[in-house]
Amino acid sequence: MAQGDVASQQITQIEEQPDHSVRDELEGGARPLNSIEEVLNMTDEGECWILGSIVSVESGVHDWCYLACNNCPKKVIEVKNGYKCKKCFRILADPPVRYKLNIIVADGTGCLNLIVWNQEGKLILGKSANEVRALL
Repeated sequence: MAQGDVASQQITQIEEQPDHSVRDELEGGARPLNSIEEVLNMTDEGECWILGSIVSVESGVHDWCYLACNNCPKKVIEVKNGYKCKKCFRILADPPVRYKLNIIVADGTGCLNLIVWNQEGKLILGKSANEVRALL
């Protein structure tokens, strides 16, 4: 990609976790392994793996996490008697904290700005968002 070019592409989150390991999936060829440059140049939607390094975690004091419903992963809003889920409308007294990390990943062919959600955030940091928040 030439300097100054900007590429933007929607990257969707896979809702289900595979029953096998990443190694099984890479060796079995279920999804191709692509470079970031190849992903940025894709014209069709598809699923693939990217092997890269996290070079930056962009976060401020309050934008690395959010309060979530414990029934679904949606953000809750504060109401007079607690917190209300925007999706299932449940009222919660003490909602859990979930990760929403903005990371930069690079692989030598380019870089991507990605959002990492709760499960992946736990894997990267080795602690739950509630545990990290308690340290602050």
